[in-house]
Amino acid sequence: MRTATNLARWRAWWTHSLRTRLVTLSLVPLLIAFPLIMAALIAVGGSSFDRALASNALGKVEGVRTYLDQIKARSLDTIKQQAGSDRLTRALTGHTANIAPKTELADALAGLARENQFDFLLIASHDGTIIAASTNAEAGQPIPNTFVTRQARTGVATVEYETLSAAQLTLISRTLGQRAQLEMQGDKAGMRRALLINFAVHFPLSSKHPDAILFGGILLNRNLGLIDHIRDIVFPVNPQIGSVAGSTSIFLDDVRIATNLVLPDGNRAIGTRASTEVVNEVLQGGKTWARRAQVLDSWQISGYQPLRDGEGRTLGMIYAGFPEAPHTREKRLLLGSVAALLALSMLALTALHLWSARHLTTRLSSIAQGMAALRRGDRSIRVGKDRQGDEIGRLAGHFDELIVALAAQEEAQRQTEAQIAAEASRRRALFEHMHDGVVVLNDDGSVFESNSQFAAMLGYSTEEIRRLHLADWEARYSREQLMELVRNVSSAGQFFETVQKRKDGSLFDAEVSATRIEWGGRYYVLCIARDITERLRLAAELERHRDHLRELVDARTRDLAAALEEAKSANRAKSDFLANMSHEIRTPMNGILGMTEVLLDSPLSDEQREYLGIVKTSGDNLLTIINDILDFSKIEAGRLEIEHIPFDPRKTVASIVSSMQTQAQAKSLRLDLDVDTSVPPAAYGDPVRFGQVVTNLLGNAIKFTEQGRVCVRLTNLAPVNQNTACLEVAVSDTGIGIPPAKLERIFEAFVQSDSSVTRQFGGTGLGLSISRQLAARMGGSLRAESEPGKGSTFRLTLPCAVAAPDAMPTVSQRRHEAPAPTPGRRILIVEDNKVNQRLLAAILKKQGHRVTVAGSGQEALDLLGSESFDIVLMDIQMPEMDGVETTRQIRARESGLSRHVPIIAVTAHAMAGDRERYLAAGMDDYLTKPIRRGELIAAIARLYDANDTPVAQTARTLPA
Repeated sequence: MRTATNLARWRAWWTHSLRTRLVTLSLVPLLIAFPLIMAALIAVGGSSFDRALASNALGKVEGVRTYLDQIKARSLDTIKQQAGSDRLTRALTGHTANIAPKTELADALAGLARENQFDFLLIASHDGTIIAASTNAEAGQPIPNTFVTRQARTGVATVEYETLSAAQLTLISRTLGQRAQLEMQGDKAGMRRALLINFAVHFPLSSKHPDAILFGGILLNRNLGLIDHIRDIVFPVNPQIGSVAGSTSIFLDDVRIATNLVLPDGNRAIGTRASTEVVNEVLQGGKTWARRAQVLDSWQISGYQPLRDGEGRTLGMIYAGFPEAPHTREKRLLLGSVAALLALSMLALTALHLWSARHLTTRLSSIAQGMAALRRGDRSIRVGKDRQGDEIGRLAGHFDELIVALAAQEEAQRQTEAQIAAEASRRRALFEHMHDGVVVLNDDGSVFESNSQFAAMLGYSTEEIRRLHLADWEARYSREQLMELVRNVSSAGQFFETVQKRKDGSLFDAEVSATRIEWGGRYYVLCIARDITERLRLAAELERHRDHLRELVDARTRDLAAALEEAKSANRAKSDFLANMSHEIRTPMNGILGMTEVLLDSPLSDEQREYLGIVKTSGDNLLTIINDILDFSKIEAGRLEIEHIPFDPRKTVASIVSSMQTQAQAKSLRLDLDVDTSVPPAAYGDPVRFGQVVTNLLGNAIKFTEQGRVCVRLTNLAPVNQNTACLEVAVSDTGIGIPPAKLERIFEAFVQSDSSVTRQFGGTGLGLSISRQLAARMGGSLRAESEPGKGSTFRLTLPCAVAAPDAMPTVSQRRHEAPAPTPGRRILIVEDNKVNQRLLAAILKKQGHRVTVAGSGQEALDLLGSESFDIVLMDIQMPEMDGVETTRQIRARESGLSRHVPIIAVTAHAMAGDRERYLAAGMDDYLTKPIRRGELIAAIARLYDANDTPVAQTARTLPA
């Protein structure tokens, strides 16, 4: 109980006075923190100081090893040089040849040993016997069999730490054998082994003594000069105290064999042993060891490292250390200086804290007095701005600003209240003068407030409407439904249409927007109502008009659909008409041109040949017009197909130019071809349509040029070495030219630059229109550049993919390069037209074939049933049974037989898809009328291979 009372008393004393707490806290650094910091500094700083000393000892012992490694490296380099020197090799040669004094070689070795501070240097034969030595070793004595000498015999120059017994060392030198014997503490027998740096090298194979080795060593036992020199390097003389600050030692096993340490009697500590801890860690564990340790009779900061021979065995240790006492004094002095400085700092800090605590409490008291005055209502009180800009000074300033802000807030509150009153008045006016009716409902559906517009819309006064319930004017919903509606209205709002009842009982359609609102801590439902009777009447009338408009649109749509179907039917009729016209025109043209060729191939007078040439030229022109019209109709009907096969654009253009040379020469025109090297040798496209466009452009250029030249240039506009190309064929002439206003019109169908051109040069005006549409279908373009009186340039641009050269068809695959025909074949002509029968028979008989004619499909089937034929030329359009049905029946009869009669379609049908349809029916080839003799001969030749076997039959009988 007393303890609790005392604690309560101390707590009250502690919390009652800020000044007491600040004074107490000011004394904490001096009374508590200083002892703790000093304890940590002594513990941590002392340990860090000891680690730094141990690290220094490691650096010193590493310095000892580095110096010994330098001695090893220098010794090995020296004997390598001497083994190849003339001085030693001449002496060795004279010694072995007995032409020099016996002592010359030994003297040379002794001189080299003195110059390089070697303890011995000898030359031995390959079997390990001494030839000569720098010491008193006798010739013929064996040298020690060590790792170094074994390596040297294999030709590897080596330097390593090694141990030799006193007896082995005596064979080399009696003096060295005596140095190797050491007296040891606690061991009367002493040590009879020596630690040396041995090095050996094989004489060069190019010398006269390739089997000899040069062997030397430095004895570390009692090598006081070496150990003192190492100490002087590792521990330089301290100029302040004029003495060496450390010591070094070399151990063989755990025994010091060379050291700077001195015993109390003044002798070197040679023969003393290392401690058991060092032996376990370094000799047995093979580790580096560095720490504070007692060496002889003093404490030293010691570092040890193991010494290993060439085979990795630990032979001894190296040591470097320095006395601990000077560094201990330095550590104490440093810690004392830090403690004194820290104590003074703590004392100054405590005094500063005490002064600051007094000054702080004084300033806080001033602020507390001002707050008490403010609490009493004094708004004029001011603490005053503190001259110091710290937190308390800013607090005093903020306190004064707070007083000013409070006064301003009170004034602002008064102004805000006045504004709120004015705003309430404005909102009330707005509420009353809205065109829509507004009513605010309580949660039970009763009226809280409404504007005069809502009351007038229902026929009530404002006072009457406030005594009503929602159910009094809602005519569509029951009271329960209305209450459910009120409960479900959310702050997001709800929009609906309803029917409301006026005071006089009349009904009207209303549109209501209901929203839940919060006002003064209570929830209400705000409803905005609008009479929509007139709007619904207008909407109904608008809907009637919309239905009528929909009926008109449907009727017009049906009319347009009928017109579209009528247009499609007309287009099909036009296509059928063009196909029939093509057939009907080509059939007589076949007779005219075919018979003309037959007559031209017969003996004629010059006048007859001239007349027939005119007939043939006129027929060819007529055929060109027919083909143009047919192509134009195909393009319009969308039935023109574009191929995508590999072809050589260079050869295609060159062939066209070559075929036009005769026309150019007839008008004394120069026709040139320029093919750029960037044009690929193979590209994908439609070679026929590409050639058709180029032929048309070149034909026009020759036709419209009276003098000068026509030039065709083929280039590739795309970068070289790409997978795509952009071919451009530019056809330039020096003809009549085209006015700029007509450059685009010439590409329209049936249009030329003017009517005089048609009268002078002829033509249908379809060629350029077809050419531009073909260029577009192939993905390219065709444009013209011209100047009247100077000529024109037409440019065909065609992008295409580059094909590999091996993708081009071989010679045997090209239809126009068929093998030469074999005469004497039996050919059946199936043709109902007498003129065509005579024409085909005349051409074939001139080629040596035997011809039989059938006038109908049935007659052909009868002849094939009774006779054997090599080829059938099949007309398509025949009465009773057409050529397609006749072919199907022929192929049906051949089903299951090895026999296959080749059939060639010979027809005036040249519309798109005709060729594919006839080949699908079983025909082997397709020719259009009028028949060209060369085309017919080539088609017959293509049907048989080199073994005179039908190609189609060969393809059918090949194994899968």
